[in-house]
Amino acid sequence: MGYQEKWNIFPNGRGEWVGYPSAARRADPQATDMEAVTLDMLAFATLLGLIRLPELAREYESLAMDQRTDGSAQAVEKAREWVLPTLQSGPGRLDDRYIQKRDGSVDPYLSDWYDALRDRLGGFASGTSGVTGDK
Repeated sequence: MGYQEKWNIFPNGRGEWVGYPSAARRADPQATDMEAVTLDMLAFATLLGLIRLPELAREYESLAMDQRTDGSAQAVEKAREWVLPTLQSGPGRLDDRYIQKRDGSVDPYLSDWYDALRDRLGGFASGTSGVTGDK
């Protein structure tokens, strides 16, 4: 895998990450990196704004910025405790949402990205991602 493909990894809509341009399945290269988690939080916040959850979006953005300044193990644990209940399953919850285009139809690309970020943040919140904090 060359440098270009190493950093061009995208969700494929089936819970897998694939390299571009080969489309070969790849492990998530940043799964244990707290900086990557905060970037996921910021991207997720943007998508939450698109599904009309601006308050939750602001909270995710604030949490991400806090984590970027304090990545201690204690701060990471507090972030996990906050994120986990926001991702719980059920009707009307975040797993029951999708991104719409302006015409009201589902945007499959943004919805796949939303699902992938939600899954990655779920892995972080449940402690299965390997992120432990830098201190």
